Amino acid sequence: LYDLTELQRECNRKFGFSAKKTLDIAQSLYEKRKMITYPRTDSRYLSDDMVGKIKQTLGRLKDVPEFYPYAAEVLAKEKLPLSKRIIDNSKVTDHHAIIPTDTRLRTDHLTPEENKVFSLVAARFLAVFYPAYVYEATKVYTKVGLDTFLSKGKTVLQEGWQAVEKALLPEIRKNKTEKEEEQQLPPLTEQQPVIAKRTKVLDKKTKAPPPYTESTLLSAMENAGRFVEDEELKEQMKDSGLGTPATRAAIIERLLSVGYIMRKGKTLVPTEKGQKLIAVVPEELRSPQTTGKWEKGLSSIAKGKMTEERFLESIRRYVRFLVDDAAQHKKDVVFEAERPRGKRSRVQGLGKCPLCGKGKILENSRSYYCTEWKSGCKFSLWKDSTEPYGILLDAPKVKRLLKGETLKQIPVVLPQTGERGTADLILSPDHSGRVELMNVTRNIKE
Repeated sequence: LYDLTELQRECNRKFGFSAKKTLDIAQSLYEKRKMITYPRTDSRYLSDDMVGKIKQTLGRLKDVPEFYPYAAEVLAKEKLPLSKRIIDNSKVTDHHAIIPTDTRLRTDHLTPEENKVFSLVAARFLAVFYPAYVYEATKVYTKVGLDTFLSKGKTVLQEGWQAVEKALLPEIRKNKTEKEEEQQLPPLTEQQPVIAKRTKVLDKKTKAPPPYTESTLLSAMENAGRFVEDEELKEQMKDSGLGTPATRAAIIERLLSVGYIMRKGKTLVPTEKGQKLIAVVPEELRSPQTTGKWEKGLSSIAKGKMTEERFLESIRRYVRFLVDDAAQHKKDVVFEAERPRGKRSRVQGLGKCPLCGKGKILENSRSYYCTEWKSGCKFSLWKDSTEPYGILLDAPKVKRLLKGETLKQIPVVLPQTGERGTADLILSPDHSGRVELMNVTRNIKE
């Protein structure tokens, strides 16, 4: 069943919803519509005292036309197939998994987005009572000369629970990637002779890991222990990560609002400001290992193996270390000055228009433009024009570019390969508003 983090991941993968948007919709379905249970949960199980309520909920879903055939099929069983995958008291924390409520369910008054999220929750709730998805996986080894080649195929023997998703969430099935749609192999027999009609040698390079999406970032936050080398601390972080299901969306939104990361399509990429922050803080402040140590300390307090005062003293030492490190290790990193929030720089302008020479350059939500646009000035500098390179085109940078400055050694991500490097930024000499990258240098690691 769904907990909040898994629901947020699914909605991001399937609908492109941000974690915050999914939480807001789920909260509306819980508070306003009364159609799902409490969403801010980290449990994916139900308790054994809910068996009666499960039957009532299935009955309510049976009253909704689109869910009727699947709920009716489950209710027609002599006994509900309740296993440890659904009912497990030991894995229910403060709140159980997210499921539909046992009140009257109406989908005709939901917004399209609410309907998508509710359909996910309802389809998953129904699917857990269905039999397994069974398929036959085939591996064929073909000998051509001295080389052996492997072909893989899959034949579905029983749709099982996937039949529910296919029927209730058809738009999701259409969006399945080619990777997920495995090839069907023809009937084959052992030692069957074949002819290799054509061969081709492909020269490939290993690619850098893809940028995080909100879905994969939520997974990384939930399982932050994977990035800890100390086995004891890794074990301690098994049941805890960075943030909680209820706060992870707010953490991501906070990083976006202060400009440490930015959205680039469905992916999240660090900004220059964010990269500078990582460069400037000590390893202890940016490592998930610190969280592991704190979780271990809190666990020791709960077991009576450590006093609260001893834990607090370690926090005080940590703070003193951070302050001393900041004082002693001056980093050669300069953060651009940011305008105070609430004050609009567009009144004064960021600089003189290099194209018409008369107007001032102002800022709106999408671009930097000239005040003389009504008189025909075509200057326009789009904020997202440098996003493919992981560069946030903020007002301080534009102000310097308008002065004719060259922004030296700006951190960039090369869109073709995903490699990191640096480049110099200038305004195009044609004064049209284009930004040009010069002296691009890749980061070379030994």
